[in-house]
Amino acid sequence: MIRLHKGSPLAALVGFLTLGLAISVPQDRPSRRPDPQTQVLENYRRYPDRYIRISEEAWKYDIASHSAMHSFTLKNNAGVAYSDIEIRLIYQDSKGKTLQSQTLKIPGVLGIAEIRKIKNMKASNVPMASEQVLLTVAKGLIHP
Repeated sequence: MIRLHKGSPLAALVGFLTLGLAISVPQDRPSRRPDPQTQVLENYRRYPDRYIRISEEAWKYDIASHSAMHSFTLKNNAGVAYSDIEIRLIYQDSKGKTLQSQTLKIPGVLGIAEIRKIKNMKASNVPMASEQVLLTVAKGLIHP
């Protein structure tokens, strides 16, 4: 057994270590992780593009008016309804170079598990060199 004197550096070290152990003992703290339901709602809010799916895309270009008519289907896979949905259209040439990007608003509310067919939605001032178009969900707000 080692005997420590009050003024020894080793006694000070043991004192600090003991104090450190007392401070570092885990205490009951509230969890930093949100509950699963809150996390799911936050994902619905932040990432509508992951839950609103676009399929059955088709489009026609009108040379005279430099416009395009887009038809597609939206499906809501989320457990919430969405409103103020915006679809981004990215027009590309034959080599995949982006020529233009524009956003179209979808009217109304897309309900839970709803499938909605959008027919002949008009986009104006579309470049004539457009060979293909990519559609993505740019925005969607959780509808109360």
